[in-house]
Amino acid sequence: MNAAKTLILTALLAGLALSCKTAEPVEVKPAESVPEAEPAPEQIKTGWSDENTYTVSATGSDSYSARRAAEHRVLKDIVNVRVRNNSRFTDITRIRDEFSKPLRDGIILREEKTGDGVKIYFQITDEGLKQKFQRK
Repeated sequence: MNAAKTLILTALLAGLALSCKTAEPVEVKPAESVPEAEPAPEQIKTGWSDENTYTVSATGSDSYSARRAAEHRVLKDIVNVRVRNNSRFTDITRIRDEFSKPLRDGIILREEKTGDGVKIYFQITDEGLKQKFQRK
């Protein structure tokens, strides 16, 4: 029986050897140059960058409405901080007057088109801004 197995295996190997073709050299073409993808835009961190700089993001149908939404977001954040700190200065209309200059001078760091309109990153700066947020 062992001889029969050897004979069958030999026949299979011979058949395989005869059915294989000699490999022809394959021409290797240089890779086509692929344009480099644009690097992802740098992430902008919202919140406090330092004691004098605060950034928020907001969306709107256009740049103008997004900026108004961002300004309102800043005012709401100030109110929230002051309420948590038990401040007596929590009237949003007075806070708007108090922060009129930083809001007016605020800058849009980035504007991105979205399916719904525009998303912006809005930053305000002022000397001692964080302390002004926390006013008691």
